[in-house]
Amino acid sequence: MDSMKFYFYFLLGKLRYKYFMQIPENDNEYKNSRIWFVVDGATAASVNLLVTGAFLAAVLKALGVSDSFNGMISAIPSLACVIQLLGLELAKRMKKTKFFVCIFAVIHRLLFAFIFFIPFLKISLSAKAVLFITLFLLAQVLGQMIAPVAGNWISSLVRENIRGKYFANRDSIMVIVSVTVSLAAGKIFDLFRVNGDENSSFLFISGLLLVMAIINFIALSMVKEPRFSYFSRDNKEIHGTLVKKRVAKEAFSHYEKFRDTFKKVICDKRFKTSIVLTILWQSAFFFSTPYFGIYQISNLKLSYTYIMVMGFIGSVVRVIVTPLGGRIADKKSWGLVLERTLFVMAAAFTINAFTVPSNAHIMFAVFSVLTGLAWAGIAPGIFALQLDLAPDGDKTAYLGINAAIMGLFGFLSSVVGGYILQFMIDHDNRLFGQTIYGQQLLSLGSGIMLFILVCYIKYKAPKVYRIEE
Repeated sequence: MDSMKFYFYFLLGKLRYKYFMQIPENDNEYKNSRIWFVVDGATAASVNLLVTGAFLAAVLKALGVSDSFNGMISAIPSLACVIQLLGLELAKRMKKTKFFVCIFAVIHRLLFAFIFFIPFLKISLSAKAVLFITLFLLAQVLGQMIAPVAGNWISSLVRENIRGKYFANRDSIMVIVSVTVSLAAGKIFDLFRVNGDENSSFLFISGLLLVMAIINFIALSMVKEPRFSYFSRDNKEIHGTLVKKRVAKEAFSHYEKFRDTFKKVICDKRFKTSIVLTILWQSAFFFSTPYFGIYQISNLKLSYTYIMVMGFIGSVVRVIVTPLGGRIADKKSWGLVLERTLFVMAAAFTINAFTVPSNAHIMFAVFSVLTGLAWAGIAPGIFALQLDLAPDGDKTAYLGINAAIMGLFGFLSSVVGGYILQFMIDHDNRLFGQTIYGQQLLSLGSGIMLFILVCYIKYKAPKVYRIEE
């Protein structure tokens, strides 16, 4: 009995050291932590591709969800961004955040693995749909709750002078791994569908998500967390009883009230530019994108393999161009990179508005290449600019509130898009006597909003946001 008790406390001690006391103490340990964050990003991106787009649309269609409601469910990740405000408040009360991020991240991804198993449950179709939506929302909430904390964690490991290169390289690796995984998954999906056993493909996706969740948890556990706790008089980090005594004396009187923090962020003239930009971006993106997956499957009749192959080609373009974007950003600014790549994305959405079943293969190929080129600057650029514009020492609050605001606008934009799509479906996809799919109108709307965003960056954003050539 004493032996079991000894090993139990020994294990607790190991876990405590692993998740609360590991501090990078030299350049090599900082480098290794950044590498493990790349592994985290690659697995997280793979999970994201497997629970969005055509894969998500397929399982929702199997559960009997309508096209318009399908898209609104796909936009839940944007709505879930609002929960980052809760994550922000929790982060303010934690001196160490590694354990919090690791546990919530693995639960978040295990829920994704389970929801693709739902089609096999012996319950009614409506009950399956309700359970799916509930768990999908919960998974997204947990993921968004840790987002600002994880963002601050990774920024503390990357020096400002190498952020452009690091985030560009990390993004490239994330893309290569995730599209390779999704391409393989798409091929297997088609094999099951050809054999008339599409539901079994959901079991494969569930198992693949489980593997990704385990690898991601290991990667995050290997990342060390820079000093972020209480210190003794000789500048050494303290834990356990000493921390409890210190906390008892403070009684949390130094924490800002949430409304004061919120007011400070939205009134910050420098950071307000980031808020406006991300609102416009999220609104444009979620106005149409959540409805692409079901459109590709039901109307354009594209195979999963073709969708994933085009995604792979677009991602290759993204990987090739991303390092160039990082170098330009380090020399000039991410604002300049964003201006150019958002213009390309606006053109891509506008072109996509003319995609119909008769030209679907060629138009989707053009769209994939253009979006791949655009994502090379947009993905790392938006995150890097938020980090640059948020003041040091308070980045978690700024990133969390920014994400919550843009997430809410993104979801509201998708709801408007859903009503437009349902209107077109109710009218047999006819407008002014012409056959026009609702997704075509939504894509055109996204393109127009993105052109407005480009004009905002070019003419309204302050000089700190971009550097003229």
